Amino acid sequence: MSEEKLKEALKNWQDKLAHFEYELSYTASAEKKFELRKQIEECDTEIQRLKTRISAVLLEQEQKKQQLNSPNIPQIVKIELKSEKGVDYSQLRDLLAAGKWQEADEETARVMCLAAGREEEGWLRTEDIDNFPCEDLRTINQLWLHYSNGKFGFSVQKEIYQSLGGTREYNEEVWKKFCDRVGWRVKGEWLYYEDLTFDLEAAPVGHLPLQKALASCYESWEVRCFWWDIRGLSVPLLSRRDL
Repeated sequence: MSEEKLKEALKNWQDKLAHFEYELSYTASAEKKFELRKQIEECDTEIQRLKTRISAVLLEQEQKKQQLNSPNIPQIVKIELKSEKGVDYSQLRDLLAAGKWQEADEETARVMCLAAGREEEGWLRTEDIDNFPCEDLRTINQLWLHYSNGKFGFSVQKEIYQSLGGTREYNEEVWKKFCDRVGWRVKGEWLYYEDLTFDLEAAPVGHLPLQKALASCYESWEVRCFWWDIRGLSVPLLSRRDL
């Protein structure tokens, strides 16, 4: 029952109580007085019950108001940040927990290069993917999986890729279908990085992470060069058995 209806019911019972108390003050009949006292007691009980319910409704409304006015501070769930190379994944965790998907994607590229010993170069080679530390790959993937509720992550991309017939051997048709499915290509056109969807609700499943660390020319924003690099190294990454 709404606050308005509860208050209306309370007023009705209070009116009844006032009426019975008025009658009690004027009646001379003992039998009538006994009946009126029972009715007054019933009114008191119902009035108290309604007041309690109204207080509960008001408290709930106040709590909701406070939640709306409070800053949305994401709760950081503890995930063991394992690394064979001593890489600190706390920044990636915090960005993902805050829903800062683009910043998290950039950070993913950075820590992958760091774990592979390619921080100075800023991009990875096929041999770096093949030898990428298992523990670090799992940590990165688990963080993306956890904070996206299973929508983003390398293992999600791998499942899509393999469902389309993808293997370790590059196949152009499979690769294009995969990119269409995860939203990296739209209506046959490759997207620029800034045109990707960094929004959990709006993005297709598997849209992130982009695997920017696989591209040697992403800073030039040359879209063809960028996706050429991505396709050559995504295949071995999405064929890893430890995802």
